[in-house]
Amino acid sequence: MVKGMGGAMDLVAGAKKVIVAIVNLIMTELAVIEVTPRGLVLKEIASDTTLDAVRHATGAELVVDGPPAVF
Repeated sequence: MVKGMGGAMDLVAGAKKVIVAIVNLIMTELAVIEVTPRGLVLKEIASDTTLDAVRHATGAELVVDGPPAVF
């Protein structure tokens, strides 16, 4: 048992990385895609994949404003 107030802050106290799920962001093992009025905007891709692989796996048209960041 972890002592403290309880809740989210106690759960993430020792975490190295925290991911918060929000409705306007799609996160997968291949990419991070933002849902916008312009469409699905590719923000980041995994270091072990390519833009073509993400496009093929997504099955939807992606807006690419420039080279996406790598995670």
